[in-house]
Amino acid sequence: MPEWFEAPSLADPTIRKEAQIPGIIESYNYIEGLIADEINLLGCKSENLLFGGISQGGAAALWMLLCRHATSQIGVFFAASTWLPFVDTIEKILSISNSGMTDGAGQDPASTDTDSFLHQHMQCLLGGEHKASEIKVFLGHGLDDAYVDASLGRQARHVLTAAGFEVEWKEYSGADQEGHWLQEPTEMDDIRQFIIKYMK
Repeated sequence: MPEWFEAPSLADPTIRKEAQIPGIIESYNYIEGLIADEINLLGCKSENLLFGGISQGGAAALWMLLCRHATSQIGVFFAASTWLPFVDTIEKILSISNSGMTDGAGQDPASTDTDSFLHQHMQCLLGGEHKASEIKVFLGHGLDDAYVDASLGRQARHVLTAAGFEVEWKEYSGADQEGHWLQEPTEMDDIRQFIIKYMK
């Protein structure tokens, strides 16, 4: 039962990508509201905001990280045992954007509905307006994760790095829930130290 959006296959998240779009949009709007409320509670000091998630919550959070507008920066981001939705299409969009091979309207001439959806929501990246380097990112993943393979986490790290984020990547073994959770105590300690190091 999906908590944030439809995910027909965790073995291959690229399957039926179009089915994920409605849930992604709903999650985006919901999380956007939560972040706005928290920033208000922090006296509009968004740099003091810690944001992240685990598993599908982490996937929704990663999507939010890439799509948020540059005017609302967060302080620290973390995610564990997760993947990046639409990662293959995002890789293509970033490659096209970097090469300048567009149709003049900012889109690949051979774009699909999913491509168009991503272009619409990722203009900050495509336009170079996302202050990615200001947001510190921690990604952790279990090598023995039985549900989300560590290769998907590595792929997410690759895309974030290509988009300009500074990513700290850690791999673990022996977490509860067949490796699909925060490993204790090492991963918990690593996240804690990461937060202490970078939170203002």
